Amino acid sequence: MDSRGTLLLVCGGDMPRMLLANYLEGLGYEVHSAGDPVEALGILTRAEIELAISLQVSPGEPFLFRTLEDGGIRIPVLSLEPHDAGETPQRPGAAATLAWPAPRPEVAATVERLLSRVRAARYATAAHQRRAATDGGPATVPEREQDVERIGRYRVEELIGRGSMGEVFRCRDEIMGRLVAVKTMNYEIGSGVEKSFADRFMVEAGSLARLVHPGIVATHDFGIDQRRKKMFLVMEYVDGPTLLHEMKKGQMPIEIALRIGWDMADALAHAHERDVVHRDVKPGNVMLDAIGQPKLTDFGLARLGSFSVSDGNMVVGSPSYMAPEAVLRPASADHRVDQYSLGVVLFEMITGWETELSGTITHQVLAGLNVKRPSLKELGIAAPPEVQQLLSCLTARMPNNRFEDDKDLLDAFAEAGRKVGLQLERAM
Repeated sequence: MDSRGTLLLVCGGDMPRMLLANYLEGLGYEVHSAGDPVEALGILTRAEIELAISLQVSPGEPFLFRTLEDGGIRIPVLSLEPHDAGETPQRPGAAATLAWPAPRPEVAATVERLLSRVRAARYATAAHQRRAATDGGPATVPEREQDVERIGRYRVEELIGRGSMGEVFRCRDEIMGRLVAVKTMNYEIGSGVEKSFADRFMVEAGSLARLVHPGIVATHDFGIDQRRKKMFLVMEYVDGPTLLHEMKKGQMPIEIALRIGWDMADALAHAHERDVVHRDVKPGNVMLDAIGQPKLTDFGLARLGSFSVSDGNMVVGSPSYMAPEAVLRPASADHRVDQYSLGVVLFEMITGWETELSGTITHQVLAGLNVKRPSLKELGIAAPPEVQQLLSCLTARMPNNRFEDDKDLLDAFAEAGRKVGLQLERAM
């Protein structure tokens, strides 16, 4: 069933957030939940949110509005204010305000009304642009997009991605004559949440600069566009889908899954040899080029040697693909967290089996610790025992039961490949 809309629910209290999220999900909405500004901004960078809901459990200044304003993020907000004896005033900056606790049907009706308004405005803008193009006149585009003809020396051709803190453009390098992907980020930042995102951006630049491998998206340049007040990272442009897009088509033949998994393992080994741990390996962070070669991207959560952009005890990554120690003992996590994530990706490619986690990020992380994936035999998938052994070792709950180093991992991969007729060799 198609989603009725994509919502971001922000509340510092786990129980009221979970109850409201479950209610809205039951009505057919896709609900992303966050308990603080960092979670909220993280969700906004990776999901197309149509409406945010600020649920306050006690009186005070709602942090969501300040976070959105400081981040330059324009998104309608439904503010659920703690109930008072008097009339609930309209919250400045909110698209609508309701007293909380409010009857759930009233919340649902307000959500639907605001979404209808958002979609009507979107349709009107698109219709105006079509009419302008038909009449031969210039189509009106948002002011923010009018001023993106160049970033540094790179001529912008198309906006291909957008998050809460910046955009990604397909650009033309007019000196080298090649297409590149330019990832931008505002650098007028001082401290707090915005600074952590900027730090991640700098970490990604540093990570990629030391990695030169056909299985890793290459970095070409890094700089600051003074006129637009933006930092930018110039990367190889990969004209292809993500691995996630391909995996949604269903399970892959074992030979193809092992080939892709091998190329990812080879690229990760290259990164680990240079003391870079990715920490967020997942299908959405793997691009496939024109010949199906996977390329790792998005090193924004990487750890470089002993330096990490986050607090050493901070949990980072994507819940479905996180190794248990990345949750329970993040400060001690090493290259084997990438092995675990790779194992989950490989398992999903071979089986088409997807880990389904719901609720808040905290609930998803805790639920991920208890996921029990069936064996290939239990799923009725015929495969040599070496393939199951490879998967079992990669996804072992204890890091000491995984591969001690990447050489052992690649040897096991190569042996599993031979059993299905593949000759797997390192790219470099």
